[in-house]
Amino acid sequence: MKVRYIKREITCGLNVWIHPYAKLSGCRIGDRSQVGPDVEICRNSVLGSNVKVMSRSYLGSSVTIEDDTVVGSDVAITRQLPERCESLRETNGSGEHTHRLSTIVKKGVAIGNGVKIAFGIMIGEGAMIAEGSVVSEDVPPFTIVAGIPARVIRKI
Repeated sequence: MKVRYIKREITCGLNVWIHPYAKLSGCRIGDRSQVGPDVEICRNSVLGSNVKVMSRSYLGSSVTIEDDTVVGSDVAITRQLPERCESLRETNGSGEHTHRLSTIVKKGVAIGNGVKIAFGIMIGEGAMIAEGSVVSEDVPPFTIVAGIPARVIRKI
């Protein structure tokens, strides 16, 4: 396998398929995962086993996508933290607001084409995100979300 745009060391599991025009930098990719054309995966990001990332998607640094997840085309998980998203703020021991240091997509999630996900969001296990949605708050497990901003449509 020859990938044209590897900027730094990457680690791949068994039976991984990476399109030659994917751009990878300092990431880890689990067994049986697939990375499509023009996908960019930045440093410190991790794809679990059996993850499929479709074409033209961008995964900023410090993104974790757990096993059995599908990421549609033109998906962007940014590194910028929105100032207005209170759900992203966590408090430390002294009561000061801090931010989650990564974006986490739990096991079995389906992310539709054109979805935008703000940094620091947690997508719960088995959730589904409809095409074109903008996710600026955590998504509960086993729910369908849609819209701008994404809102819970129903539980599954």
